[in-house]
Amino acid sequence: MKDIAQRLGENSPYLFPLNSLVIQDTTLEYTESIALSNSFEAFYKVLQIASSLGSIALLQKMDVVSKTFFLGEKLRIRKIPQGEISDELKYQAESLLFSERKGKSLVNIFDQHQQLAYTFELDYIIFTEDSFQRVFKSFYTAELALNNPVEIRNEVTVTPLCSSHFQVIIQAFSAEQCAGHFDHYPIVPAVFIVNRLLSAIETFFKMQDTSLSTKTLIVDSLEIFPSTATPPNTELHAHVYYRQITKNNYLFVCPICDSQTEYGNYIMTIKLQ
Repeated sequence: MKDIAQRLGENSPYLFPLNSLVIQDTTLEYTESIALSNSFEAFYKVLQIASSLGSIALLQKMDVVSKTFFLGEKLRIRKIPQGEISDELKYQAESLLFSERKGKSLVNIFDQHQQLAYTFELDYIIFTEDSFQRVFKSFYTAELALNNPVEIRNEVTVTPLCSSHFQVIIQAFSAEQCAGHFDHYPIVPAVFIVNRLLSAIETFFKMQDTSLSTKTLIVDSLEIFPSTATPPNTELHAHVYYRQITKNNYLFVCPICDSQTEYGNYIMTIKLQ
């Protein structure tokens, strides 16, 4: 496992502990116990683990000894109706390497009854250490606390605009919060933005109808299409479009930007239960 840690651009505190990682011939397996009552928080942990596990699976596929960085190009995760987020989840990952610069990882996530709970896929752009440092030199931060995990509790402000849109403002993530993603070049992980968008969506539902506070909100699907790396110390905005697509399902389209740059689109469906 030490070999993986030395070759992977991600590290602690962002990267999950590798001691439970099982390496098979063509797949990786990882089992994680979670005890979170909030379904959005549990989903965030699933997303973070699956993303990093996908990077490791692709690293294992590559015949490299030097440090390698994997940046997500397109992400999809879908909940399987009969599966559930239980106290223990098992992840199985495999990868496809298309070229020196492109790859994909597929992760199946099983609940404690061995039922498939989620399917996950992530397309990557692959960087050598030299090319990563050259492309992202503006992100370099010399002094960075790499071993002090910080909770993602950045303030979000939600403002209803009309019957189909609301505005979300996300407090800037610090470089320290992004430590481990990647080395001394902190880039805001997409999963952090998902975390804050889900918090905003929960707030928005409660603003619309107080009875919704008794409902459980479940992410049925999520797609992320990044357009450029998101820097720390930058307040983020989302002009969110939403609509009800069935009795208990809602679609949210969330373009993330600051005052000058668009960083990507986050599209999700939320189920009320």
